Amino acid sequence: MSIPRTLTRLALASLLPVVVAVVAASLLVERAQQRQTRASVERAARVTLAALGHELGAAVSSLVADAEPLPDADTTVAAVRAALGGDTVRALDPTASGVDVMVLAPDTAGGVRFNASRMEPGGPTLVGRIWGASVALYANGRLWAGTDPPPGPAALGESALRAATRNASGVWTEEGFVLALDPREGARPAVVALASSPELRTRAVSAPVYLALAALMALTLVVAWLLFLRAEPARLRRVIPPLALLPALVSAALLAHFADSIRSREEALLSRDLSRALAVAEEMDLLTSTQHLHALTGFEAVWMERGEPVASSDDDLAAAARTLRAPPPNFTSSGTARTPKGAWRWVARRTGPGSFVVVGATLPEREQRRLLLSLAALAVLMIAASTWGTVMVVRSLPATR
Repeated sequence: MSIPRTLTRLALASLLPVVVAVVAASLLVERAQQRQTRASVERAARVTLAALGHELGAAVSSLVADAEPLPDADTTVAAVRAALGGDTVRALDPTASGVDVMVLAPDTAGGVRFNASRMEPGGPTLVGRIWGASVALYANGRLWAGTDPPPGPAALGESALRAATRNASGVWTEEGFVLALDPREGARPAVVALASSPELRTRAVSAPVYLALAALMALTLVVAWLLFLRAEPARLRRVIPPLALLPALVSAALLAHFADSIRSREEALLSRDLSRALAVAEEMDLLTSTQHLHALTGFEAVWMERGEPVASSDDDLAAAARTLRAPPPNFTSSGTARTPKGAWRWVARRTGPGSFVVVGATLPEREQRRLLLSLAALAVLMIAASTWGTVMVVRSLPATR
């Protein structure tokens, strides 16, 4: 019996399926982690644009209140005609030194009133600080406001702007996630949000995990080599199969840990984003309105008074909120609730002696189930291939030394 040749066959038969399965599982987990992180970054961009919309609304109301009559208004301009027809028209005017907000409003005397002011939105800085992401707003492709440092260049490329126009739900580019404020097919977007996060470049499986598996495989081969040197063939047939299957069984447990960690990470990230959304709403004084809270964050919201929902953006979440206890003062509580729509992740925040607000979002159970089935299939195939290969090698051993 050639020991080196037998060890090589044993390594290929029992350990190669382990290597293939672990590498494939790590790619699946890394893809799932990137999906989770991208979802968080996309929420940051959407909250940034929603905050801008709220700031624009407040700025327009202030400008309209102080608008002055515009003499000799050019009625050939569509905006002027709209104002004469009773509409309030607002526009953003990006200049070399900043962005101006301009309004045209109808006048009681039958004319139009005009006002303009420079606008410096605070949404990107606020959302970036709370979200832990790099966020920026671009007006006509040029950097308007953002975190320090911003997530992208001073000017966005034409391809990114066009892509944001074609995809109303946003698009991923080399710089990050780009989302247009008011996408219109065929038109260059006036305002877009760009968001990115360093967490996008994290690895699913750390180097120490790979090193530990490699050490286990090497130890398995060393022990097998010693057994081939000293043990009788009958004993080899009893000892080699469980020894060779040990890396496969350990790797199967690792794949089970992958599945559980992805589920836990999904819940933790969603809870973190729900808490962040509440913090942004509180900073903007929008915490007491479920309508404004839903519009700002995109999450469903319920306002609770003495254990009963008094305002809600979703009936299922409101029904689940009835079973919740009010969180402690100055703290948030979080958990998972199951409704006919599926599993909800919720975060609650105390707002008064008998009131609290709940925000929630459904968990992506379909994606989690698909990943779990993929990892389970990998584990079964890995153990089956390793077992079959080990049995074939053991059967080929000579009956006597």
